Amino acid sequence: RIKTMPVLIVQGERDGESRPDGSRKVFDNLSTDKKQYLSVKDGDHYVYEDTNVNDQAMKTTVAWLDKHTSTN
Repeated sequence: RIKTMPVLIVQGERDGESRPDGSRKVFDNLSTDKKQYLSVKDGDHYVYEDTNVNDQAMKTTVAWLDKHTSTN
């Protein structure tokens, strides 16, 4: 399914739980052309909860969801 399913990976550059190099490797190996990788500068594992960086992550995620879940 991932060959055709859209995928968004949001990765904090300072994430110590899910390291950026591992997430990038997964992203690079996805065969779908409907993929997007967002690297959040100064973001840790909780990019949506960190008030210093969550605006970028939230806006990108909502826009991506709107684009890929549209029923029109």
